[in-house]
Amino acid sequence: LAPGFKSYRDASVSAETKYWIGLLWGAFLNSRPVVCLDLASEPLFRRGASAAACGLKGGIFVPAMDGKEVVGVVEFLMKKPTPQDPARAVMATGVAKCIGEMLGRL
Repeated sequence: LAPGFKSYRDASVSAETKYWIGLLWGAFLNSRPVVCLDLASEPLFRRGASAAACGLKGGIFVPAMDGKEVVGVVEFLMKKPTPQDPARAVMATGVAKCIGEMLGRL
């Protein structure tokens, strides 16, 4: 765990997840990435305050796919988000795809 991120990790572990509500659920239910450039002001991101305290400003939430089935969501958080960063989106989607395929084999 990188220094300074323990408070965010603790908030993530203890966060109450509301089914069907939130950025992660948006990616899961729609089978498409969700991009948020301002986590602190996003009402659907319940860990915004702890993310801001760690200097995390934006995120990409990408469904982990096993074929056509969503098996999870991978969260990539950024200190310096950029609105249109195709290389970052392609990288995030590729990583999530690999994770989804691995989870599908378990």
